[in-house]
Amino acid sequence: NNRLKQICLTISILCLLTVRSQTVRSEGVKVFLIPHSHCDAGGQKTFQEHFQEDVSLILSNVVSMLEKNESRRFVWSEVSFFAEWWNQQTHETQSLVKRLVNGGQLEFVGGGWVQSDEAVADPQGIIDQMTMGHEFLRRNLEVKPRYGWQIDSYGSSSITPVLWSLMHLKGIVLNHISYDIKQSRLKYQLMEFFWNTSISYGSETQVLTHVLSNGYGFPVDVRNLFMDELPEGDYNSMQQRLISFIQEQRGHYRSGNLLIPWGDDFAYKLGSEFAFQHTDRLISDINAHTDQHGIEIRYGTVSEYFDALLEYIREEKSENSPKFPSYHSDFLPYLPSDENHWTGFYANVPEMKKQIRILQSKVRSAEMILALLKWKAMSDSLISNLNILGDHVYQAKQILSLVQHHDAITATAVSRVIQDYFLKIQEAIFNLNDVMTMASSRLLAERHSENKMLSFEFQLPEGGEGTVPIVLFNSLGWSVDHLVELKVPRHCRSIRDSQNRTVSSQTIFRWNSSENSLFFEAKKIPPMGYITFNLKCSHSDPHSSNFQSRTLIHMNSAKLEQERKYFPDQTFPWELEEHSLGETISIQNSYYRIRFNDVGGIDGIINKHRGKYIPLSQQIMNYRPDQGEIYYQTNKHKIFWWISIPLAFSSLFGWFLGNLGKRKFSRQKMRLGTSVGNYSEEFEKFQPKFRGERFALAFLGGIILSSTLVVFFKLNLSSSLIFLACILWFSIGLFLGVLMELNVSIALFAGMFFGAILGFSFQLEDSTAVPISIEGIILEIHEGPLVQEVNQIFDSKVEMKIRLVNTSSSLRNSIGFFYNVSGKSDLSEVVSRIDTGISSAGTGGEEEVQEEAAEEEEA
Repeated sequence: NNRLKQICLTISILCLLTVRSQTVRSEGVKVFLIPHSHCDAGGQKTFQEHFQEDVSLILSNVVSMLEKNESRRFVWSEVSFFAEWWNQQTHETQSLVKRLVNGGQLEFVGGGWVQSDEAVADPQGIIDQMTMGHEFLRRNLEVKPRYGWQIDSYGSSSITPVLWSLMHLKGIVLNHISYDIKQSRLKYQLMEFFWNTSISYGSETQVLTHVLSNGYGFPVDVRNLFMDELPEGDYNSMQQRLISFIQEQRGHYRSGNLLIPWGDDFAYKLGSEFAFQHTDRLISDINAHTDQHGIEIRYGTVSEYFDALLEYIREEKSENSPKFPSYHSDFLPYLPSDENHWTGFYANVPEMKKQIRILQSKVRSAEMILALLKWKAMSDSLISNLNILGDHVYQAKQILSLVQHHDAITATAVSRVIQDYFLKIQEAIFNLNDVMTMASSRLLAERHSENKMLSFEFQLPEGGEGTVPIVLFNSLGWSVDHLVELKVPRHCRSIRDSQNRTVSSQTIFRWNSSENSLFFEAKKIPPMGYITFNLKCSHSDPHSSNFQSRTLIHMNSAKLEQERKYFPDQTFPWELEEHSLGETISIQNSYYRIRFNDVGGIDGIINKHRGKYIPLSQQIMNYRPDQGEIYYQTNKHKIFWWISIPLAFSSLFGWFLGNLGKRKFSRQKMRLGTSVGNYSEEFEKFQPKFRGERFALAFLGGIILSSTLVVFFKLNLSSSLIFLACILWFSIGLFLGVLMELNVSIALFAGMFFGAILGFSFQLEDSTAVPISIEGIILEIHEGPLVQEVNQIFDSKVEMKIRLVNTSSSLRNSIGFFYNVSGKSDLSEVVSRIDTGISSAGTGGEEEVQEEAAEEEEA
């Protein structure tokens, strides 16, 4: 009976599989092959380098290939590159591009200036870069993108479907979602869904979403696709692999429509004519046998694919089929595997993110001031350079849009490209300062008897004394109060408003600068308006009504002499307090004490009321994108087995062949020039007489060989290097099999294995992120009434800043940690030094720490 049941079950399964196969074949699969080229606006090269060396050729080749065959298609995303190329083309080429776009052969997807990041870029930055791209397409091609194309952002935010739908994009193609989510969706055919994350908008902002299952590159090996002559064997293999891939993907998607990307990074640069010719033949041959495999394939665009998908959804709805799936969350963070969490870029190169926010703020202010000036210029014949000022603002908006790219604001590009981004940002800020200077000076001309040209650079009157005007502009639609910080010379300490009334201010002496920081509070700055103040600079009355904050410098004594060169003179308006190397420092208020080690890292937090200590560990790291992939953290266990197993098999196989050959040659008395036996006899003369010494030397040699080899290959792991290593170890094994006896060979192999372990234990962490060496810590602590007034809601009377000191001057200004401390104004009770242990503080277990964290979060 059991046997009969098994036979019946097997027959049932086969029948179901047959029916399923026949159903798939009868329904057929409609494949949209999407030719594209993913062109990063900076990454391994700068934007200009990529355009000149890659993108210019790609766009010219693609336009030429599309013109030759109306069935061909191509999609393009990065409008920044296209705009650069468009402005260099003749009128005839521009007309040809318009015909291709209107004919549906060339489609713009997304339509943003770049493919922006979604985890770090804020919504306003995303809107700005999308506006820049869409406006260019509308103005030059009279076209508006219908669907999005976010195939390389490191995860997708929940704001994406809301913004995209409000921009009238009805669908989007994604790629980078976490591996576990993607595997689950592949299994249950959830790779196509409605993405809706807004509770307030509801279904109005849902977008139809397609997730790529196999990345955005070519789905099969196409190494010969761009060659003039494609060998018949390679072509047949490519065709069969593509058919197999399509049949596999059919089970992952609900509809009978498949979107298959047919491109890669900077594809179609060279050999694009041959690639399209071979693809033409591929499509024709597959369609010729549709009745056999049920596949109908064609060139397509993203719009054509989504149109087919929407038709399927309508038919499914009319047949009362199960509801099309939907999703209501984000796809962050992005985890390509268990060991790889792409989250480091959230805080990588914080100065880049800061400068982008500053640029964004200045663009907004410059646009508003220029708009006010244009309105006034209707009756002012003196304004003749409005177009120049407008060009500066437009160029700054282009740069602001460019740095929203997923390798720019994330700072995941190589170092020299990041430096290029910084230079672009600084140039844009400089030009915007000029715009606001000229526009504000003209707007204020009617208020002042003297038409002084304002400047963002601090300019003292002749003799170093006098009054300097300060103009503050509010770009918001409501009045605001703002704490202003000015970097001023030391004798400039008095602030007066437009009515010549004294404004309370506070000076903080800066440790390594000839300038001080002057703080004052500007109240009730009018909406979309400006307010003026006057800064008084005087050597005779340096104190004025200004409060000079008491400043305490707490630093490593070993660094004191090194830091003295940064003092502008020998006058030290600070209180110096030194600590020795290795000494623990802490800052505290009435609730907490935070411990720092002598290199600036947090050691732990003490709850003074409960007497509990929460240990923490902090390390300052720096990405090294020049060293290779910057997104991955390599798993040491996988590396070990990935390399050691093939190397071991290679060497053992070589030894086996060598030993076998040696015995065979000895039996047959074969000679190759000089007999192998003579080689063995000569080799024996150089070997130690005692077997123990030979074992020891072989074991030591194996350790040296294996450990150095492993460490070398860890620096740059690739399949080609692993292959070369296997050949090398095979040669070593072959050499040992011919020349050495079995016992000595075993000793050497044991040494090689032990050396491999040593090699892998050496610096196993990811070499792309390296620790920053900090030699000392400086605590700058300031107190004063203004800090108390502004931060009274936090019961704060002390502003405390920590600046890390590094021997590298390039890092001095790029690394800084700031801690605001609430508590007493007595500086002696804010900073304390702890030599050993923690007074009146116990160590809580894991449960107590979690309980403590929950209580503090509630508080």
